[in-house]
Amino acid sequence: MAAVGLVPGRIKTLLDKSPPFGFVTPESGGQDLYFNERLLGGGKTWEDLKRQVAEFAPGNAPALFTVDSSGGRPQAKGLIVLDRRQMDELDGDGDHRISAQEMAQFLAAHPELKDASLTKQEREFRHRADEFQKQKQQNEGNAQARDALFKRQDAAEDALYAKRDAENAEAARLREEGDRLWNAGRKDEAKELHAKAKEHQAQARTCKQKAMELDWKNNEEMFDYVQTHEHPGRTRDGSWIDLHGLSADFAVNKTVEALKEATDRGIGKIEVITGAGHHSGKGGPVVKKRILEMLQAPPAGLQGISFEMANDGAVFVTLALKRPLKRPAPAPAEEAGAASKRTARSRGHAALASMRDLLRPRPKPDPADKYVQAEQVQAKPSKIRSFLSWICPWRSSKEDVPLPK
Repeated sequence: MAAVGLVPGRIKTLLDKSPPFGFVTPESGGQDLYFNERLLGGGKTWEDLKRQVAEFAPGNAPALFTVDSSGGRPQAKGLIVLDRRQMDELDGDGDHRISAQEMAQFLAAHPELKDASLTKQEREFRHRADEFQKQKQQNEGNAQARDALFKRQDAAEDALYAKRDAENAEAARLREEGDRLWNAGRKDEAKELHAKAKEHQAQARTCKQKAMELDWKNNEEMFDYVQTHEHPGRTRDGSWIDLHGLSADFAVNKTVEALKEATDRGIGKIEVITGAGHHSGKGGPVVKKRILEMLQAPPAGLQGISFEMANDGAVFVTLALKRPLKRPAPAPAEEAGAASKRTARSRGHAALASMRDLLRPRPKPDPADKYVQAEQVQAKPSKIRSFLSWICPWRSSKEDVPLPK
């Protein structure tokens, strides 16, 4: 047995257990019905209910509720307590008994009580359902507006593509006629027709290029329209992008641009609204599929990103932000002193190495070069003294320095 209409009754008892619960006696008699805070109506809490019941004598607080047996055991759902004014209005004849006629007249005068008797869970469910319907209507309105803009844009593109097709058809006709004249031996006329065919081919390529450029321009217009008109009041701060109404190639291009810009600006997460693809036809969502493929294999500059589905028509992309390069901290004074000592020690080692090179044994000269060897031996002391005076400036240059043997 499902829930029935509102019935009157009296609150019999309230028990402050954990969780609290109580019992209500139907006005028509029968077994007492269980209820708890979850089953209260009017958005009331248990403390609100206790304050309302305290205004009446024990067991006399009037209440309205529905009898729900969907869970197996009958219970009072959507229970609300009436105040004294409402009770006096309900019991019009003052006999302290509520007849079916009195109940019907009272509810007809107070239709708001039917909504007031909804439980918190029912209210939330109805609120979500209402929001869903509003969003659905808004989405339908946005889709119709986009379709109107798309039809206007598409008409201009179709005109260019129609002209391209006409130019290609004329080029094909001229080539065919030229081939016929060539085979008939009228080669000069055939060449003229072939030249004209090439001109028409060039015109066809020009028309196609213009159509492609116009398509890109129209996508830009559609993109700006969607960001502005379908998200009123939402700041375009780089944390979101809406791809509704765009071609797949343009949508991927715009998404890559947005992700790279967000990375450069230090935005950690961006919402990419792809759309659920309800208007995509039998092939399913095209833009959504292409965007997910791109995110699974991101281009250069976007490696390290991750993503998760926010809902059926949006993706949250987490970016791998660029970390600034850390410069080494300046060395403290003691480190600078140690570095200076290391530098001096290195210079000393280099000087000793140079001196060893000067003093290392030389190969015996050829007897035929005694004169040259004698000159080298005579010049050697002066070189050594100059080197020692360079590394030992505190010694006098005139001081006799013993030479190593």
